[in-house]
Amino acid sequence: MVHQDATRAARTGLMVLAGAVLAGVLVGCAPDPQSGSGPPASAPATVAPPVFDGPFGPDFTERMDSLEGQTVKVSGRVDAVVDPTAFTIRAEEGQPTEPLLVIYDGDLADLEPGQPIRVSGIAHTVFDLPFVEQDLGRELDDNVFGPWDHEPYIKASEVEADVRANE
Repeated sequence: MVHQDATRAARTGLMVLAGAVLAGVLVGCAPDPQSGSGPPASAPATVAPPVFDGPFGPDFTERMDSLEGQTVKVSGRVDAVVDPTAFTIRAEEGQPTEPLLVIYDGDLADLEPGQPIRVSGIAHTVFDLPFVEQDLGRELDDNVFGPWDHEPYIKASEVEADVRANE
C-alpha cells in the first residue's frame, strides 16, 4: 500500500512538472505584447542543403544511385546546348565521365559550349521522357531527347556561370 502511494505521488509530481514545462514553452512562444516580437506570421520555407556540392566527375557519377531525388550542386563545363531548355554538362579536362543532361525551365540563351557552369537541382537516375514532359507540363522533342532515355539527369532549379572556374 505504501509503495502504491509513493508511485502515485511520483506520477502526480511528474505530471505537474510536465505541465509546468509545457506551459513555460507555450508562454515563451507567445508574442511579447510590449515589444511586438514573436514568431513571424509566415516564416520563409527552408531549402534543404545539397547532399552533393562539388565538381561534376567520377565522384558524382559513382554516387548517382544514392543521390536520386536529392538536391545537388555540381560545377563543370557546358558540353552542348540540346535545346532552349536543356544542355549537357561535362567534367573538367582529364575526368573520364560522360556528359550529363540538365533540364532547366529558365533562360539558357547565353550558354555556350566550354563555359564554366554551376547547376543546382534534383538528381534523377533515369530520364523518362513521358514523365519529364508531364513534370514540366509541356512536350519535348522525341528526336532530341530520345537518346537520353534511361540516362541520369538533373532537373535544375538554378543555373549560373561559374566565375570561380576562371580564377
